[in-house]
Amino acid sequence: MQKISPFARLLLVMALLVLALVLVRQALPLWQKDCPPQCAGVNMSGKNLSGADLRNQSLSRSVMQRAVLTEANLAGADLSSADLTASDLSRANLRGANLAGAVLTNAKLLDADLTDADLSGADLTGAVLSGVNLERTKLTAARFDKARLLGANLAGARLNGNPMAGADLRGADLHGADLSGANLTEANFASADLREANLDGATLHLAKMFCANMNGALLSGADLTGAGLDGSDLRGADLRGAQMHGAGMTGSNLDGADLSRANLAGAYLAGAVLTGANLNGADLAEVVRIGGQEYVYAATLYGALLARTNFDGADLAGASLKGTDLRGANLQRAVLAKTLLVNGAPVVSTVELDGAYGDAETLLPENFDRAQLPTK
Repeated sequence: MQKISPFARLLLVMALLVLALVLVRQALPLWQKDCPPQCAGVNMSGKNLSGADLRNQSLSRSVMQRAVLTEANLAGADLSSADLTASDLSRANLRGANLAGAVLTNAKLLDADLTDADLSGADLTGAVLSGVNLERTKLTAARFDKARLLGANLAGARLNGNPMAGADLRGADLHGADLSGANLTEANFASADLREANLDGATLHLAKMFCANMNGALLSGADLTGAGLDGSDLRGADLRGAQMHGAGMTGSNLDGADLSRANLAGAYLAGAVLTGANLNGADLAEVVRIGGQEYVYAATLYGALLARTNFDGADLAGASLKGTDLRGANLQRAVLAKTLLVNGAPVVSTVELDGAYGDAETLLPENFDRAQLPTK
């Protein structure tokens, strides 16, 4: 067997060392070598990068799960398709950053600045964005299911069609935002600013909208079944054709609102203000089946202010208008009584007007006994 010379042995050892260094270098996260600036596709999971200056860095497709990026400067950074699951980006500067397609599930972005950032197609399911500035942020197709956006600035945001089921938007600024067609099932908008927001066709099933400001909001064709709107401001709102089965609107202000062709069966509007509202063709009662039995499901407007309200063609049979102010209201072609088939038997359903009152300008059906509605 031929002996290896000392020089050849030295060369072999050196080659093995170089190979070992290459293998170790490939196994370690690139952050430990030349990142930044070469960070694309890097695995930085669990790294503490708090306060790091990563402005304009290329971090596309990087894996940064559970990374700590509090107060980091990521302005203009490319984080497209990055995995930031459960990372902490609180108070981070993300102005103009590209987060398109990024995964931010359960991430913390408390008080982060996302002005002019691109979150198109990003997954923010369960993310915490309380107090975040999303002004001028691109949010096309971004997912916000169960995200926490308390007090967030979303004024003028385009969120049409976005999945936002169960999102917490209490106190958020959504003035003029476009949420048309969005899935907002069980979302919480308590005390939120939704003035002139577009919610046409949105799904707001069981949404919590207590004391929300929806002055002039567009809600035509929206599904508000079982939604809580108590104490909300809906003055001048467009609710044409909205589905509002069992919605709660105690004390809500719907002055001048358009509720034409809306379904208000079972809605609770005790003490609500509907002065000058339009309920042309609205349905306030229907027969529903619960547990194998049928019931008349009717709206309650006890003590509501209905002065100058237009009930032309509205179905009020079975609805409770006890103690309401109907001065100047138009009930001329309203349905005040009709026979319904309930559990196979005919039942006469009649509007309840105990304690209600009108005046000389209240328009009533020709065959209505005016003695049932005293004047004031």
